[in-house]
Amino acid sequence: MKLTLSKAVVGLILATGAVAGTATTYSEISRANPSVNLTVSDSYGTPYLEWTFSGGTQESYTIYRKRPSESYFSTIEGGFDSYTNSYYDYSLGVADNVAPNKPVIISQTISGSEIIFGLTEPKDNGTEVKYKVAISASGNPPTYTESSEASYYYSSGFDGYSYILSNSSTGTPDNTVDSYSWETDSLSMSYNGEKYLHVKAIDMDGNASAVTTYQIKTGTDTTSPTLNLTLDKTGWTNSSSVRLQIQASDSNISYVKIKDGYSESPTFITSSGSTTALSGAYYYNKTTTVTVEAGDYYGNTTTKTASIQIDSVKPTLNVTKTDGYGNVAFTAKLTDTLSKPSQIQLYKKNSSGAWELVTFGSASSTTSSTYTYTFNVGEIGTYRIRGIDKAGNEVYSSEYVISSIPYVDNVLPTISVTGNPTSWTNKDVTLTVTGKDTLSGVKSITLPNGQVVSGSSTTYTVTANGSYTFKVTDVAGNVKTQTVSVTKIDKTNPAGSFTGNPTSWVKSDATITVTGSDSGSGVKSITKPDGTVVTGSSTTYTVSTNGTYKFLITDNAGNVLTHNVSVTKIDKTNPALSITGNPTAWTNKTATLTATASDTGSGIKQITKPDGTVVTGTSTTFDVTANKIVTFKVIDNAGNEISQNVTVSKVDKLLPTATVTGNPTAWTNGNATLTITGADTLSGVKSVTLPDGTVVSGKTGSYTATANGTYTFKVTDNAGNVTTKNETVSKIDKTNPTISVTGNPTSWTNGNATLTITASDSGSGVKSITKPDGTVVTGSSTTYTVSANGTYTFKVTDNVGNVLTHNVSVTKIDKTNPTATVTGNPTAWTKNNATLTITGADSGSGVKSITKPDGTVVTGTSTTYTVSANGTYTFKVTDNAGNVLTHNVSVTKIDKTNPTISVTGNPTSWTKNDVTLTITGADSASGVKQITLPNGQVVSGSSTTYTVTANGNYTFKVIDNAGNEVSQTVNVTKIDKTNPTVNITGNPTAWTNGNATLTITTSDTQSGVKQIELPNGTIVTGTSTTYTVSVNNSYVFKVTDNAGNVTSQTVNVTKIDKTAPAITHTVNKNSESSATLSVTYTDNQSGIQSLVRPNGTTRPISTTTNTVTETETITQNSLILVSAVDNVGNKSSKSIDLLTLFADTTSSGVSRIEYKLTGATVKDWTTYTAPFYVTNEGVTTVTARVYDNAGNVSSEKTSTVRIDKTKPTNNSILIEIK
Repeated sequence: MKLTLSKAVVGLILATGAVAGTATTYSEISRANPSVNLTVSDSYGTPYLEWTFSGGTQESYTIYRKRPSESYFSTIEGGFDSYTNSYYDYSLGVADNVAPNKPVIISQTISGSEIIFGLTEPKDNGTEVKYKVAISASGNPPTYTESSEASYYYSSGFDGYSYILSNSSTGTPDNTVDSYSWETDSLSMSYNGEKYLHVKAIDMDGNASAVTTYQIKTGTDTTSPTLNLTLDKTGWTNSSSVRLQIQASDSNISYVKIKDGYSESPTFITSSGSTTALSGAYYYNKTTTVTVEAGDYYGNTTTKTASIQIDSVKPTLNVTKTDGYGNVAFTAKLTDTLSKPSQIQLYKKNSSGAWELVTFGSASSTTSSTYTYTFNVGEIGTYRIRGIDKAGNEVYSSEYVISSIPYVDNVLPTISVTGNPTSWTNKDVTLTVTGKDTLSGVKSITLPNGQVVSGSSTTYTVTANGSYTFKVTDVAGNVKTQTVSVTKIDKTNPAGSFTGNPTSWVKSDATITVTGSDSGSGVKSITKPDGTVVTGSSTTYTVSTNGTYKFLITDNAGNVLTHNVSVTKIDKTNPALSITGNPTAWTNKTATLTATASDTGSGIKQITKPDGTVVTGTSTTFDVTANKIVTFKVIDNAGNEISQNVTVSKVDKLLPTATVTGNPTAWTNGNATLTITGADTLSGVKSVTLPDGTVVSGKTGSYTATANGTYTFKVTDNAGNVTTKNETVSKIDKTNPTISVTGNPTSWTNGNATLTITASDSGSGVKSITKPDGTVVTGSSTTYTVSANGTYTFKVTDNVGNVLTHNVSVTKIDKTNPTATVTGNPTAWTKNNATLTITGADSGSGVKSITKPDGTVVTGTSTTYTVSANGTYTFKVTDNAGNVLTHNVSVTKIDKTNPTISVTGNPTSWTKNDVTLTITGADSASGVKQITLPNGQVVSGSSTTYTVTANGNYTFKVIDNAGNEVSQTVNVTKIDKTNPTVNITGNPTAWTNGNATLTITTSDTQSGVKQIELPNGTIVTGTSTTYTVSVNNSYVFKVTDNAGNVTSQTVNVTKIDKTAPAITHTVNKNSESSATLSVTYTDNQSGIQSLVRPNGTTRPISTTTNTVTETETITQNSLILVSAVDNVGNKSSKSIDLLTLFADTTSSGVSRIEYKLTGATVKDWTTYTAPFYVTNEGVTTVTARVYDNAGNVSSEKTSTVRIDKTKPTNNSILIEIK
C-alpha cells in the first residue's frame, strides 16, 4: 500500500469540551471538568498526537482510535508517565477507499487537431481516522478527563484522468490513467471534431470518480465575462466578518474561482452549462486579499481582487503626564499594528459629569503603527484620553484630575547660534541667534557689540574671523552665554596650471592635467568640464572630442577660478540624425518620414531604413501607414553609428461615429433641437458640422430644425476623417389650420342666426374649435347661434397648438325696436288742442311705418296727430325687420308732485381730509329748478356738490319748476384732523451700562391709533409697545391713527455707557535714579468713579469727572498696576512695566510676584502676571510675596475679599498686587 498526503492532509479539531463515548472500555471517565486539548498533525506520513493537560498532575494517559472499519474506539496506547504528552501512531494501517471528486470542466481551447480542456483542481477525498486521549490525574479521589475528537485524514493522492472522446452523449472510460502526471487542472488530446468528452478522476489506490460528460462547444467567443465584487464593508472595520458578494455573467459562463490569502486551495462556483450567470456570497473573519476569477468555456477570463480588512483588537494607549509652565502636558502614544492609529482625543468632564471632547490629534495621513500627540492643558478639571484605530476600536486612559496649574521657572534659557560656517566662505557671515525659554520666556539677547535686542531671535553680521560672545536673558532673569569662533572666511581666488592639450591631430584621447593652488583656505576641488567635482588640488581629464573645455578651481571658501581649454585635434564624433515628417497633429494620410544625417568629421557613409533597406547618402524617406515605432540607423565613414527610434502615433484612418438625438417622435409646433454627438477612439472628435454649415469644436453640437426635412450633420475627427449623418425630421407642424363658416344671414331678420364652422388641417390635424363664448369643442366642426349683430371670433387649434383666429361679421340681425320722437306736447298748461308730431328712427333695418293712436297706419318715418284732451296716447313705429316700438305720450297741464333729493359722499370710515357731498334732485313732472345749500347759496340745476370741513348737521333743499319743495338733513361724523398723542418713557436719566427699554404709549380721541412704527422699521399694531436700545443715538418713533394722521417723536438716548475707562501713561526720566510717571484715566461718558493710583492707593471721585491724571515719582525699578472704574461699573486695568527703567547697581531687581488664594477660592502659589477676579461667594484671603533676581523673598502680605451674592451689587472684586 502506498500512503501519500494531498494538499489538505491533516484536519485539526481543537476543543476543550468532552464528547460522550459509546464504548464501555472508558465509561468510567469523568467529564465534569474538561481540560485536555488534543491536536493531531502529520509527521512524514505518520499521525503525530500532542496534548496539553491543565487539570492537575498527570499520572497516566490512554489513547483511543477509531478507524473507518471500526465501530468503536479501541485502546491503542496506555502508560503511566507524568511527562509524556505526545505519541506517534506507527501502527495505523488503513487504505484509501474513497473516490476522488467528479471532474469539472471549466474551459476548452481548440487549436487545429488538438483540444485542451481546463478543469478545477482535482481533490482526492481520502479517509478519516479519529483520536481521543484520556488523562488520569492525582487527587483524592483521582480525576479522569477526556479530550474531544481530533481527526487525521489519509489520502492516497490524485493519480490522473481516464477519458474518451466520442460523438455519443454516453460513454464510460476504463480505470486506466490516460493523462500525464502534470495534467491536474488541464487535459490535452488529439481532436477530430468529436462532440463529447467523457472523463473520470482516479487516485493512487485506483479509486475512480463518477463520469463527467461534457458537450464540446462550437463557434467562437472572445468576450470576457462580466465580474462584479461587492463588499458590505469597505476599508478597515472591527466587525466580526465581512460579506463578499460575487456576481459573474457571460453567455458561456463556466466558473468562478475564489482564492483567499490563507486557504490552501481555491473555491469554485461552476456552471451546469445552461446558465448565463453565477453568484455567491462568502464571509471572511480575518484580513486577507481575495482574488476572484470568472471564466467562460472558451477560455476568456476576468480577474478582480477584494481587500478584506478586519481589526477587532483594541489599540494600546500609553499616557505620560508632565508639569509645565502654566500648563500640564499629556503625551499620548497610540499603538495599533493592524488598521493603524486614527485619532487621539482629549475629553474633559463637565459640571454635570458628562465627558466633552476638548480637542484631538489626527493620524489619518500616516501609515505608521504608532502615533504620538501632546495635549497642553491650561485649565483645572478632570481629563481622560481616548484612542481610536482606523477600524473603530477604541481605548481609554485613566482619569487625570488637575487641581492647580504649575508655574515654575528656574531653568536657564537655551541659546542657539547658527550660520557659523563649518567650511570656508568668501562672504560675510550672518549669525542667527535664537533664545528659547519654555517657561517664563526670553526677554532679550545681548550682541557682541553690546547692543541689547528685545525678543527671542536676532541676527549679527560678521565680516572677519574672530570670537563673538552672545547672551540670552529670560523674563525670570536667568542668563545663558555662548561664545562663537568664526575662522572660515577667505575672499581670495585660487590659481591654476593646465598641461596636456595636444598641439597636433591625434586619434586617441587627450589627457589634460590641472594643478590648482591657494594660499588661503586651500584648494577644495576642481570641477571638470563634464561636471565631475574632484576633491584636491590636482586631477586629470580625458578629452575624447574636440571642443572648448571649462575647468573650475574652487577653494574651500567658495572662490572660483574659471579656465577654458580649447581642444581641436580629435575626431571621434558619431554622426547626427534628424528625422522630420512625423505628424504632430492627427492625420488620416500616410506619414512620410525624412531622415537627414550629418557628420562634421569623417562624413556620412549610409542610412539603414526601418525595413532594412540601406541607402548611400545623407538623406532618405520612409512611408509609415499606421501608428508604430520605427528605427533608423546612420553610419559615418569612421564607423560611428547612431540609431533613432521614431514613434508614429498620430495616424488615424478610422471614421468617427455619430449619434443624433432630439428628433421629435410626436407632433410639435415648436422647433426641434437636434443634438449631434460624435465619438472617436483614436484622434478624438475635433468638430461637428451642423446642417447650416456651422462648425462646432468638440464632440457635441446642437441645431434647431424649424421645419420638416432631412438634415445633414458631419463629425470630423482630429485626423480629418469625416462621418456624415442624415437625420429626417417629420413631426413639425407650424401651419395654422383652415376654417369655413356658413349660415351668416344676407337679409334682415329679427331672429337668431346659426353659424356652422368647419375646420381642416393637413398636418397634425384639427384638435378643437373655440367658440366666441369660450366654449372649446373637440373635433373639426360645430355650430354657434348668434343673437345680435357683431364680430364673432372663432379659434381653430390643431394637435400641435397652431391656432387660426377667424372673425365673422354678422350685420343683418335687427332685434332693436325703432325709436320715436314726439314733439308738440305742451310744457305749460294750455286749453288748446296739442298737435303731436311723431318721428320714427331706426339705425338698423330702417322705419317702415307709423301706427297712430286711432289705428291709422302711415308709411314713412313721420306723421302728426291732434290731441284734444289730457290722457295717454299710444303710437307704434315698425321697422323693416318687423320690430315694433310702442310709444305712449302723456299729455297733462297739472303738476302737484314734489321733487326727490339724494345726498351721497358722507364717509363711513375715518378720514383726515375735507368731505365733498354730492346733492342730486329729481322730478318726474315739471323737473328740478334749483338746490339751496346749507350756507344759503342757491344753485340752479338738479345736481351740485358741497364741501364739509368738520363734523355736523347739514340741510339741503330742492325746488321743481312748479314750485314744489323738499328738504334733507345730513349728519357728518367721520372727519378726524387731529394727530394722535404719544408718550415715551424709559429713557435713562442716569448713566447705565445696560440696555434701555423705552415704553411707547399712544392715544387718539377720535379715529383711534392704528399702528406704531419703531426706529428699526418694525410696525406694531396697537396703542403701546416697548423698544430696547443698546447704544446712545437718536431714535424716531411714528404713530399713525385710523384717519392717517401721523405724529413723529424723536428720543435722544445719551446715558448708555458700555465702554471701560481708557488708561494711558507717560514716563519722564529725571535722573538715573528718579523718574516721573504720569497716568491719565479717561472716560468720556459716565465719568470716572474710582481709580487705583500708581502708588497702589484707591482714589474715589465724588463728582462727575471725565479725565483724571495722577503723577508719581519713581525711584526704583518696579511693576506698576493701575485700574479705573466708571460710574456704571465698567472696569479697566493696566500693568506698567518699569522693571528696567534704571540701571540697578545696588540690588538684583524684582524677579516675580507670587500670590495664593485660600478660603472660598483656593489656588496654590502662582506667578502674578495681570489683575484677576475673585468670583466665589464667601471670604477669600489673598496672600502675596515678591522675589528679587538674587532669590530673596519678601515677607508675605494678606488681604481679605468678602463677596455676598444674596443681593448682588457687584459679583466680583478686582484684585491688584504691587
